[in-house]
Amino acid sequence: MFVNAGQRLALLQGGADDAEIEKAIPTSKWTRGDHGDAFLPLSELHDALGSAGVPFLLLVDGCMESKVARARLAEGGFAYDPMRPGAMVYQGPKELLGPDDFRAITGMQADFGRTEPFLYDTNPICFAAKPGTFAVARDNPFVVGGPPVAPLAENLHHWTELFMLRENALPTLKTLLDRVVGFRGVGEIGMEAGISWSDFKKLDAITARLSPEGYVSSADAANAIVERLVPNLGMIEDFTRDPASGTWTLQIKTVEPNGRNRWDIWQVISSIPGQASSSKRTVADIVFPKITCCAGALYLYSDQTRELFRQPIGAKTKTNLKRDLTFTELAPGFDTNSVLALEADNMLGRGGDKLWRFKGSKPDVILNAELSQAKCVVEYAIDRFAWLNSETPGEMQFSDKGAEPRDVRICAEELGGLTFTREGWVAINLPRTRIYRLPPDGMVEAAWLLDAEDHPIVKYHFGYGGVRSFGAETWFASDQSLLRIDLNLLHWQQVNALK
Repeated sequence: MFVNAGQRLALLQGGADDAEIEKAIPTSKWTRGDHGDAFLPLSELHDALGSAGVPFLLLVDGCMESKVARARLAEGGFAYDPMRPGAMVYQGPKELLGPDDFRAITGMQADFGRTEPFLYDTNPICFAAKPGTFAVARDNPFVVGGPPVAPLAENLHHWTELFMLRENALPTLKTLLDRVVGFRGVGEIGMEAGISWSDFKKLDAITARLSPEGYVSSADAANAIVERLVPNLGMIEDFTRDPASGTWTLQIKTVEPNGRNRWDIWQVISSIPGQASSSKRTVADIVFPKITCCAGALYLYSDQTRELFRQPIGAKTKTNLKRDLTFTELAPGFDTNSVLALEADNMLGRGGDKLWRFKGSKPDVILNAELSQAKCVVEYAIDRFAWLNSETPGEMQFSDKGAEPRDVRICAEELGGLTFTREGWVAINLPRTRIYRLPPDGMVEAAWLLDAEDHPIVKYHFGYGGVRSFGAETWFASDQSLLRIDLNLLHWQQVNALK
């Protein structure tokens, strides 16, 4: 335990044994205080921890004592009142204060750490209070009337409770530190909250990947990309593949010079892995399309005309199957000879939504339920369906043979894509940084989709969708590319299923 005492830290309280201290710290590095405490300069502690070569963060729940800072405040006519930690009291001769007067104080605090190299190192040091102010104790959040707690500890407790109240989940360590550290060298600076002059880039890359469940991976997920198809047609919003011929159908979105969004449907043949042997635009300039395939045929819907068409692969003509219906999604059927169409309004609680099956040109309603919240519908066995529940983060819903949907929660964050593989369910989060796998035994696994520099390997900008499985292959839309990722090459970690 380290207790702040200006720029020294009490290593051990109350008459620590010298021999015990010297096992870890040379005698020349530490001194005795007035009450028998053993003190170590903060710079020495930082150097000692840094010598291990392991990234770290020092949260000093106290103030950075400085006679220079106090003198600068006094020269400007300011005094700090611990009873009002969010303000400085002006006692100087001026009747009116201008921006320069305030900048003189905040500028001094912002530049303070530049005098000591260890204060702006890549292993950050954070203080609970700014130079010239005090780390004022706070009321105990656990016991009414109990002993006060230090400000950083109280602030950590405050933000964790707030996240649990708002999102029912704790944030990543980076998000939590962003809230409690306070001023980090940029933006406006106030009298309250903490301060650090350190370089956080190295630590942020680690803490952004560290959540309370313990997910952290140093693996490079880019190594799991085993095939990349780059047709160079534009941004791929959706894609499907004919199970009979292997022909790709791509829903391409581009932006015209006048800013208008445009969608075109292309068919791409890839006879050599990773290469588009030929490509042909089959539908030009369709508004808000939806696509899917069954063996030998493309099904196409437009939000503008509210018409559903069937077009044989390679043919120029198409057949109108349904009109004046609002289909929010199309998906392939389990048997490869049919497709699914989700008819739903945008109002929860009204019911009356339908899941259709089209086999050839024959339509049948196979499920009546509340489906306004359903995204990324998948048929994983005949008349057995699952989808993401857009109303509850991290939740899937299942319906077997027309039964009322049941909920299964697999994680605490919002999901953006769902597919079914031979190893079980696979879901990707909305930011496309993490992927979850739910095998038949129900033990959820998670893996990062980040490269060695913590950049997402999948870049998708269209909300839900963008991931599909075809047999043993799982593909992801990523900008203008399709990526085949071998899921078994990812670094999976087991987590508890939230059911």
